[in-house]
Amino acid sequence: GRLKPTDDFCSGVRVKAETQGYTTLVVSYTHAHIHLSASITIAAYLPLKTVDPPSVALVTLGSSKDMLFEGGPRPWVQEPSKFFRNITAEDTESVDLFLFGPPTSRNNIRHWVRVSCRSLGEQVIALTVGNHPTITNPFPAVEPAVVKFICAVPSRLTLTPIYGSPQPDLSCPLLQQNKQVVPVSNYLNPVLDLVAYDQQGSKFDNFSSLSMVWESTKMSLATIEPHMAVELTLKEDGSGQKKMHGLQTIKVHRESGITAISATAIGYQQSHLKTAKVKIPYEPLLPLSATIELILVEDVKVNPTDVSIYNHPDIQAELYIREGSGYVFINTSVINVVRVSHEETQRIALVQPLLPGSVTVMIHDLCLAFPTPAKAEIYVSDIQELYVRVVDKVEIGKTVKAYVRVLDDSKKPFLAKYFAVMDLKLRAASQIVSLVPLGEPLDDHTAAFLVHGIAIGQTSLMATVADKSGQRINSAPQQIEV
Repeated sequence: GRLKPTDDFCSGVRVKAETQGYTTLVVSYTHAHIHLSASITIAAYLPLKTVDPPSVALVTLGSSKDMLFEGGPRPWVQEPSKFFRNITAEDTESVDLFLFGPPTSRNNIRHWVRVSCRSLGEQVIALTVGNHPTITNPFPAVEPAVVKFICAVPSRLTLTPIYGSPQPDLSCPLLQQNKQVVPVSNYLNPVLDLVAYDQQGSKFDNFSSLSMVWESTKMSLATIEPHMAVELTLKEDGSGQKKMHGLQTIKVHRESGITAISATAIGYQQSHLKTAKVKIPYEPLLPLSATIELILVEDVKVNPTDVSIYNHPDIQAELYIREGSGYVFINTSVINVVRVSHEETQRIALVQPLLPGSVTVMIHDLCLAFPTPAKAEIYVSDIQELYVRVVDKVEIGKTVKAYVRVLDDSKKPFLAKYFAVMDLKLRAASQIVSLVPLGEPLDDHTAAFLVHGIAIGQTSLMATVADKSGQRINSAPQQIEV
């Protein structure tokens, strides 16, 4: 808005920054043949803020932190050479400061600062960004930003396995339980995540200066190979701050059993201390260790892997889940063909048919880093036909066996355990034979009956079942002579 005149000026405007950039403000005055004008360049910038870390960085002796700051005044457009960035520390003897090249990124000006720890302790690191005064910019903006830098001794290490999840919203329950005994695949090399903490329970941003020794209690099950060195990587923790994780691959030897893996910090790496110009003498590191017990198990399996189910509400198939960690997630390739429920204590997946069709039931192990699930192919079908197999003659007073099978839509036999639900019966057209069902089926797919010859003559045998709706379905008659 306009400013009211005072002793210092006769007119003025108040300017509000809307977005970063440069603009020129022009004022002009005309009276009769007098034309006056003046202009001024105005720069708008984003406030200087700390991004990584937002407030506190934590490193071990001899390690460094690459700090990221964003925003602040840009180089003055008319005299960019007057731009400056100063980085200062409370105790310059305890840290080494390095400001990376010119500010990066066109849209959001970024400043990278590397701070290396030369001595244990904590202090404030300050970055100041601005321009020196010039004729065109007599009152330049200067912005400071501060961050705390702590160089400390780690008090705790942790080891956790890294899990690949089949679904983004699922994870291994053992992660929440913080178990120290963890199942892993004896087939795929697991990766363990090493993290360092200080006495307050804060994660270290960088602990690369630590000298680590990795050991396995049972070398026949798992070993740490020299060529599989720990991979130090930085991961964002959710606040934009990057924390260090040490990823160690463990070589497994396809044997099942229990082994303990330990990671011990035995001191500092001399090469790191030398590079960081650490002050001597320094406080030696007391050995610090983390251990995790691994149960090496076979990958998850399912049995049977191929099932034909009769499409009836009273039927359910049982899939037995074996091996693996015991923590699984079950899904299906298509919906609405079957309903699957998981009996966790018995390690059984119960499959109930809903509609005829084919579906794959997939069992994912949540706690083993195994890329492909165990699979069972389920075929849900209505009754297509029945057939009876029997010899065509029987002597009076003697018995022969008759066999009955019920076929599905693809002419595959149904399991004999479904026959009770189907109300399977074998009938003779006349009384010259008697029929007695055998309690034990011949095999998984066949019902057996004893056919007893009573009187001379000819008759036929016919099997019959009831379908889902109660309609009876008959087999073709089989002739038999007594």
